[in-house]
Amino acid sequence: MNLAGVSYYSTEQPFLNIVKSAGSSSNLGATTGWYTASASAWDTSEEAYLQLDANGYPTSLVASPTPPGGQRFTFAKTLVNFNMPAAPPGATAIYPPGTYRLKFEGRGTVQVAGDASYAAGNTCPSNLALSNSSANTYASCTFTVSSPGSSAGLVVQITAIDSNTDYPRDISIVQAVYAGDYDNGAVFNPAFIAAITGFDSLRFMDWNNTNNEFTPYTVSGQSIAQGATAATLTAAWPYPSGTYSIVFIDGERRSASFTLNSATVTWSGGLSNAIAGTTWGSQQNYCNLWVINKSWIHRALPSNAFWGLAAGVPLEVEVALANQIAARPHFNVPLMYGDSDIESMGQLVMSGAGMQTGYQALNSSLSAAFELSNEVWNYGFQQAAVAASLGGNTWPTQPSGSGNYAWNRNYFGMRSAQMASDLQNGVGSTVFGRVIPVLAAQAAGPYSASSALQSSYWSAGPASKYPLKAIAIAPYWGGNPSASDCTEMTGQSDGGLADFFATLTSQTGANGASYTSVPSGGWLGQAESWIRSYATLMASYPGMSLIAYEGGQNFYATSSGTCAGWTTLVIQAERNARMGAAYTTYLDYWKSEVGGTISNVNNLYNDVGYISQYGAWGLLESVMQTISPLSSAPPKYNAVVSYVEQ
Repeated sequence: MNLAGVSYYSTEQPFLNIVKSAGSSSNLGATTGWYTASASAWDTSEEAYLQLDANGYPTSLVASPTPPGGQRFTFAKTLVNFNMPAAPPGATAIYPPGTYRLKFEGRGTVQVAGDASYAAGNTCPSNLALSNSSANTYASCTFTVSSPGSSAGLVVQITAIDSNTDYPRDISIVQAVYAGDYDNGAVFNPAFIAAITGFDSLRFMDWNNTNNEFTPYTVSGQSIAQGATAATLTAAWPYPSGTYSIVFIDGERRSASFTLNSATVTWSGGLSNAIAGTTWGSQQNYCNLWVINKSWIHRALPSNAFWGLAAGVPLEVEVALANQIAARPHFNVPLMYGDSDIESMGQLVMSGAGMQTGYQALNSSLSAAFELSNEVWNYGFQQAAVAASLGGNTWPTQPSGSGNYAWNRNYFGMRSAQMASDLQNGVGSTVFGRVIPVLAAQAAGPYSASSALQSSYWSAGPASKYPLKAIAIAPYWGGNPSASDCTEMTGQSDGGLADFFATLTSQTGANGASYTSVPSGGWLGQAESWIRSYATLMASYPGMSLIAYEGGQNFYATSSGTCAGWTTLVIQAERNARMGAAYTTYLDYWKSEVGGTISNVNNLYNDVGYISQYGAWGLLESVMQTISPLSSAPPKYNAVVSYVEQ
């Protein structure tokens, strides 16, 4: 099971301390999680000038350096359970109402606002601003949320910092009923635990923010000369000054210096190649370089203020969750991790080496899967283009292939194989028996797997001779119809529901209408054909198993490219019992063709997520929905849990 990404608006709500999911939508929201604000401005956009400690807590409310025109912000704030969608069927609120406890360490003032209120029996001041003047001690108080979402959500504000060494930190907001559990080390929301208990595997791709490893940038004129040690970006650098790792579109890597509010970027070591435009090889990249956002040395830690930022949720927390519900964790290894980084990652997970105090290694009864990045074949993600560029730099005299795909597949195959060896070297041969190195590929194209496993450009290949143990695919089913098919379907007397489900297995609707934008054999039939092709491919790799890194339905509730009635139809279909039956059909087919054990696990995408134009992925739309008794749960969740329990 894939877990939904952590954010201040997520309906998954996985943590007891809801501040760990907090964040902001500021320009630096994914980096800091804070807004800089004043009494007259929601966001003064000075987040780059906020002084933060290593865990992301403000150490001062004085800007550094001084912003152009002078400092405008007077406090820092972050959002919790904010701008969440309306409660879906089976949920009485968007997050739990009741009494909450605010707690923090350090000298200063922390105030809660938004949905927070003062009620009889609460211990917070009536203005909900808790001040602490005692050195290196904790202060706490309680407040009330009577109507979740009535004021958009909760706002946590640091309005005073009395010491730059003893500033407000370790900020928590926990439901009062669970405050004792939290103080004794509990991490997870019991409602979240109840929703995912029973699933054999947990994939942390979104928890790790895997798809945010690279940020593309373009230089002025879109060209960089051979031998260059500097360039001018098309816009000023908006982040704090410092040294950042970058990779150019020709695959050359450098450590570069960026300065806040300056467009100039410099690096040591002139470029070996001239970069003329944004095309390299046969791939249009729409950028000249990427900034690398992830590194082992700056990995996420449990002590971080927030767990939904670019670094993602800490590995310690993910392992703790796997241990708690006895599920196999499935990790995504950043593409740019070096060999020693991967060894350290494996050691931390499997033996606890380097973990922060209070956390433990993966239980010895559990195995762990490791997959290099996510969908490196998919050019919708930056990592695909980066891998292709790195492949071109590794084998500059070999053909790039259309869209640099040959470079991409060879580099990905090589690094996946090296990842497997790194894990084996890092944890040792005995523990490696519980490690599952995974090579992921495109469900619709077995060549994406076979070409990576062959890695014909690599002199030390093929990748298939290395200790990779699984091939992973994402056999999704479903898709949005053409505008004409959508109009035909939604024009049916039932709004299109019967034809929607008929097209899961046929191009023909319940009343005989033909839908040419649907695959022959229907959406489920298409997914089944992909699975069959991979089941056949596996005969060539008898030492490897086939798993699904993702899967499930693939409909989007949007009128864009479809028609006006499609959004309503998707929402109705996602909540219909026939959708649950479709999941059962899909899982039955996977089991019959591939297998039904942990060795062939199908990690559906995903556990909890609301229906929107971006997808209807969640088995649950909100963790607040009723799931006990199971018969009262939403159809998708009911069907999948019933399947798991059989």
